[in-house]
Amino acid sequence: MKRWSLVVLILTGCATREAAIVGGSVQTVAAMGEISTNGVATTSGRMLNPLTGRPFDQAPDPRAKAEATAVDEATRLVEDGLFDRARTKVDALIAAASTHPSVPYLKARLMIQADDLEAAIPWCEKAVAASPTWIEPRLLLARVYLKLERPGSAGSVYEDIDRLAPWSAWGPYGVGWVAWMRGDKERASARFDEALKREPDHLPSLRVRAAIAQAVGDTAAEARCLSRALILMPEDPSLHLRLADLAQADQRNEDVRRHLERAWALDPRPATARRLADLARLRGDPEDLSRWTHRSGGDRPAEGAALTNEEVR
Repeated sequence: MKRWSLVVLILTGCATREAAIVGGSVQTVAAMGEISTNGVATTSGRMLNPLTGRPFDQAPDPRAKAEATAVDEATRLVEDGLFDRARTKVDALIAAASTHPSVPYLKARLMIQADDLEAAIPWCEKAVAASPTWIEPRLLLARVYLKLERPGSAGSVYEDIDRLAPWSAWGPYGVGWVAWMRGDKERASARFDEALKREPDHLPSLRVRAAIAQAVGDTAAEARCLSRALILMPEDPSLHLRLADLAQADQRNEDVRRHLERAWALDPRPATARRLADLARLRGDPEDLSRWTHRSGGDRPAEGAALTNEEVR
């Protein structure tokens, strides 16, 4: 038999053990237990529950269960935006010397919500120390560094994430974002492409990759990224407006009209109505022209790229 010396936290259970994520799965082992011939941990011949690290015939530790319940409640309060109540709950857990890694993570989130970014850093670091392979505290720490305009520190954290989670898009996304901030468009593009290779539906990478394509004049790549992003976020008016611009440049006026009308339905703005009025004018549609002119607040020139009669189909 082989001795086990690793202790891991059950992030989804009630035990307060450290978490080890290997290949995307959470492995649970008992402290100083043994492995039986069938791979199940044992202690003194008793089978251990893989979710708690305790013998099956032993009741759960009520203190650990109460702590996990309190952490769940605090998490729900943060997610629901009830920050004052969440602070009370988290501070009580800290006062009780909780070792659950979610506690410093939640504290960091609350500090960021209060716009105290510097104070959030040590709490992020405590969460990382409590569960070194859990990437969420590292992501939070990297975002704090970016907000504080410390791209070097953020880049180091994202490189750690890439090493810990080579299947995740977040590592190359963060490294690419830092490269973009430093003006290294070639490296940024390569890292965002790697992020999308790992996770084709990673929305942040799609949006930033589209912005890079726009900056370098690669309209085909921009359109591909934005079209994919639109599938994931069909109710984002900014995506429809930019796709309308790209369609207009290609003289695809029906696509322009479709995207502008959808953008208007999601976020009715006079500028969008003026562009639709221009389309109606060039199309020779007096009814549409009257409607969109009225919605625009008057007969004023449309914002955005100008349309010509040659573009009408």
